[in-house]
Amino acid sequence: MNLYIKIKWRTALLVGTLLILTGVIGLFVPLVPEFAVILLGLWLLCAAVVRPLGRRRLQLQEEEHHNAKPLYASVVVTFLLATALYGCQERTPEPEKPTVTIEKLHTAYAKEVNRQQKYTRFATQAEIDRLPSLANLYRAVARSEEIHSANHAALLRGHGIEPRPVAKESVVVGNSLQTLKMALSHERAEVESLYPNLLQTAELEKYPDAVLHFKNTRGADVRHVELLKDALEKKGQIKKVQFAVCVQCGYILTSQWPLACPNCSAGRHSLETM
Repeated sequence: MNLYIKIKWRTALLVGTLLILTGVIGLFVPLVPEFAVILLGLWLLCAAVVRPLGRRRLQLQEEEHHNAKPLYASVVVTFLLATALYGCQERTPEPEKPTVTIEKLHTAYAKEVNRQQKYTRFATQAEIDRLPSLANLYRAVARSEEIHSANHAALLRGHGIEPRPVAKESVVVGNSLQTLKMALSHERAEVESLYPNLLQTAELEKYPDAVLHFKNTRGADVRHVELLKDALEKKGQIKKVQFAVCVQCGYILTSQWPLACPNCSAGRHSLETM
């Protein structure tokens, strides 16, 4: 059985052109089934040119006749419809490929979670060593690290990525002088290596939100170094002060508090007293 398709050439020309234009737009709009639309449009344009599809002109006995040549149009239509259905299927977006910034952010998140736990244990040891002011400083630093880890997690989730489970680090807690040396070493490593590297990578990979976040976090860690260095020089015998921690960036203030955080410019309402 021969199946032929007759299409008015003006209609085919118009519809075919519109479909091709739609398909071209679909190259930039993922939801448009561009491949199927372009094929269907080309097919209709061919119908307009041949007038109608599947006919050829033959000269027979001084008269012009149209002898239809079977083109198995049903096969063509089936192929086009199958392609259109495939193109119209809901497309699952490709997952965002991990970048160096994202990978390092996972590492930084794990470090901050473990730092918080360590400083909490250091505070307990300071209480045992009868250094209540040092214990209070450790609690302030632990709260700061908790804020940093929460900010890291929020930044990851902002890019559609859940923070990885954190493996708990084991640490031997010595006396308070030993914990001060350990804490100062950790903070210096973050200030001098970890966050400068994160900043450089985020700038290269164009993560503006990460760049600002890392700058604020490093600024808070610079403050940690200042406070811990002073405490180490005084062998933990520091004066009793009331600390305030900025809940936006983790910066630690002492005694007199300005109207805004000197590190991230958050208002005084963002300061949490310890």
